[in-house]
Amino acid sequence: NVASEINLIGKNVEEALHELEKYLDDALLAGLGEIRIVHGKGSGILRGAVGRFLTSQRAVSKWDFAPQS
Repeated sequence: NVASEINLIGKNVEEALHELEKYLDDALLAGLGEIRIVHGKGSGILRGAVGRFLTSQRAVSKWDFAPQS
């Protein structure tokens, strides 16, 4: 059973990307068509790293940042 959301708030980039990679594998195997990644706003370092990571993944057909509100 895989949740449709992962929360990466408070993680450093290395931890977050490791968790995100495992989560994406699990979500793909579970057949989830859409997921939500919560990264917080902070200084934007994690946000940028998550965006670059998602762009590099063949299993991710599209992604976008949600409005900050």
